[in-house]
Amino acid sequence: MKVMVTAVLATMLCAPVYATEVSPANPAPAKAENLFTKADKNHDGKLDKNEFSAFKQLQEEHMILQIKQRMDKMQFSAFDKDADNGVTEDELKAARIEARQKMMQNLRDRQLQIKPVAVAPVSAAEPTKK
Repeated sequence: MKVMVTAVLATMLCAPVYATEVSPANPAPAKAENLFTKADKNHDGKLDKNEFSAFKQLQEEHMILQIKQRMDKMQFSAFDKDADNGVTEDELKAARIEARQKMMQNLRDRQLQIKPVAVAPVSAAEPTKK
């Protein structure tokens, strides 16, 4: 279940990259038919319970592979600021500095959200418990 939730979330995050990768010459139904054919072990054109289970497993593995490939592409393009299909040492340094600045800003934002708790002063007349 966790894998499917992660896969759906990652797919939603990768949608902009995926949209640029899809071409009319490579439609998704052909991939589904290919997975169906792989899962249909007895080649009767239907999936029994075991074959359907295998189909789901193949589909999940295929989806995870696609997500990993898209994430790699997104990560590379995040570092390749000038889009020259290469990451220089300066681009890596800039990315590291940017990540550090974002982390520090997140910490500052969290500190601003923390409200101090008012503590009532202990009067001298009250006995202290030991």
